[in-house]
Order: sequence, then structure tokens, then C-alpha cells
Amino acid sequence: MNNSPNKAPSPKKNRIFTILPYILIPLMMVVGIAIASQQSGNRSSEAKYYQIVQYFDKDQISEFSLNLTSGTLKYKLKGDDTKWQYKVPNVSVFVDDVNETVREHNKNAKSDDDMIKYEFISGSSTSWFVNLLPTIIMGILLVVLLVVMMRRMNSMGGEMNKTLNFGKINAKKQKDQREKTTFEQVAGADEEKEELSEMVDFLKSPEKFSTLG
Repeated sequence: MNNSPNKAPSPKKNRIFTILPYILIPLMMVVGIAIASQQSGNRSSEAKYYQIVQYFDKDQISEFSLNLTSGTLKYKLKGDDTKWQYKVPNVSVFVDDVNETVREHNKNAKSDDDMIKYEFISGSSTSWFVNLLPTIIMGILLVVLLVVMMRRMNSMGGEMNKTLNFGKINAKKQKDQREKTTFEQVAGADEEKEELSEMVDFLKSPEKFSTLG
């Protein structure tokens, strides 16, 4: 049994490739919105290290969290709901610089609302991968969408070629038919000319045809 190399794709596969873009495009939009919201949630701080330490010394910090592995510091200033993000050069040095200030402030706080809320996070070495995961997913979805669109374009191109070839075949058939019809008409015209010539001869010499009987 020979398998044709130009075997047409099954209707089921065509249906899948037709539906897939309608699934991928909304999914890419959701992932894009998630990435945008994640990036907009934390604003990168342009402050220098000594300015960050001064925020603590001048009692301007309301809360903060520090990733002990990556050195990512997220903090809020008093009277501002914006969560700022800063990369600490050295975690141990930073903790030594602000630890005493935070402890002293919380010790003298008049209420819990006045205390600096803080959290130390034991981050893992794979945190960078987790942060990049939405971007990676977005890239994969984009590649899949491009592949699907290219396959659909190729499929449409193949169908168009078939249509053009079919049109050429029909045009050739019609041309052949016209040529055959024209030939028959010419042959019929020759017969009519011969009959007309015989009638003229008869009118000129009727006795000739009487002799031939």
C-alpha cells in the first residue's frame, strides 16, 4: 500500500488549527496583562544605598520586606501607598545598618500602627526563573501562534494553487472545444460551397446533368 506524499490533512487537524488562534490570542492577552500588572505593582527605586539607609534613620519607612537570597528590598514610605523596589548590594551589611534603627523604633512605638512592619524572606535560587516564567510563557505562545498562522497560510496557498490549476484545465478544455467547433464549421462550409457550385453548373448546363442521368 503506497502512501501519497501529498496527502491532504484530515478535517480534524484543520479544525484544530482553525480554533487554536482563538484560544492562543486571549491567553496571550491574559498573560500580558498579568506581566504588566506585576511590573506596575512595584516601582523601581532610583535612590542610592545611603538614601535608603537614611529613610530608616529618619523614620520615613512604614513597612518593608527583604529577600535574603536575591537582596530584593520592597518598601513603603510613610504617607505613600507606592511599593518601591530596590536591589541591596550586600544583604548582611544592609541588615546591620538598619536592624538597630528598626528595633529601637518599634520599641518606642506608642501603638502597633506606629511600628515598622517588616518581613525577611528566605528566597530560593530559582526565584529569577519564577519571575521570568510569565515572559517565557508569553514567548512560547507567540511562537506557537506564528507557526499556526504560517501553516494556515500555506494551506490557503495550496488551495489557491489547486483552484488556479483547475481553472487552467477548464480553460484548456473550452479552448479545445472551440477549436473543434470551428473546424467542423469550416468543414460544413466547404460542403455547402460544393453543393452551391453544383447548382450553378446545373443552371448553366442542364443538359449535361440529363446526359449523366
